[in-house]
Amino acid sequence: MCLHVKLWVQEYEGAVEDRNHTGIMLIDRNDELCILYEKANAQEEVMRKGTVQTLSVHKYTCCMHFPLQTPAHPSLYYLLGKIT
Repeated sequence: MCLHVKLWVQEYEGAVEDRNHTGIMLIDRNDELCILYEKANAQEEVMRKGTVQTLSVHKYTCCMHFPLQTPAHPSLYYLLGKIT
């Protein structure tokens, strides 16, 4: 084989190796991205459920219209803003 052809074959093989390595790296990055999307979606679901629960508790406490009475324990005065 001529030296020119050998050099061309070596260059071609190097390019194929580089292409294959780049393809493997792309697949790895895509897998990592899918994992990140799964985590983000799970966190959004947790936040949505937390918001629903917070709104539910807020709605429940807003419906409670009863007068505050003297607390059973003196330390609860602090919570009511009545520091003695």
